[in-house]
Amino acid sequence: MIVAAICVAAVAWWMVGPEGPGHGVVGELDDSARVLPSEQVGDDGLVPVRIALPTIDIETRVEAKRSVTEYSPAVGRDLTAFGLPSEKTSAAWWSNGPKPGAGGMSVIVGRSGEPADPGVFDGIGGMNRGDKIVLRSETNEIVTYLVNDVVTGVRAPDPVELQKRVAADPVAKAVALVTYGRTEGVPGLDRVADVVVFGHLRSD
Repeated sequence: MIVAAICVAAVAWWMVGPEGPGHGVVGELDDSARVLPSEQVGDDGLVPVRIALPTIDIETRVEAKRSVTEYSPAVGRDLTAFGLPSEKTSAAWWSNGPKPGAGGMSVIVGRSGEPADPGVFDGIGGMNRGDKIVLRSETNEIVTYLVNDVVTGVRAPDPVELQKRVAADPVAKAVALVTYGRTEGVPGLDRVADVVVFGHLRSD
């Protein structure tokens, strides 16, 4: 399994990215999905199996993946990593963290590729405040987040550092979309790439 190798001790630096105007109302995940107000999902949240980003035309499946610690010969020590999706066209929910709709920050990881080898999260850096992030469970429960920040220049976030990033955020229920891509010159080693999109629960 490919993992996004990220050192726990590393500290991310952040540069605020695009903050374009919010979009108007956009479509939900699909016509068959039953839209439930967030409070009906329950305080425990839901286990996501699909994600939709309607304004950039992304809709794909979500796998549950725990964080992984493994030894990296490249750096000579253990690294903490997000578990990555099994396919580059899928996303992964960090199942060590909160469920979408629950308190705290849920993390969804997806690949950012290149024109000749695209990834599912290509283009999320172009999302704007107010854009929807829609997550659906196996039983068609839905939670909807609204984008409130797009951050670029991320070099070494890991589960711990990413949690610290929003620890003081007044939004009680949040989501982070995190990209990853291949590290040049280090075969088998992936890294978290340069974009994180933050959203707050629509009912907050």
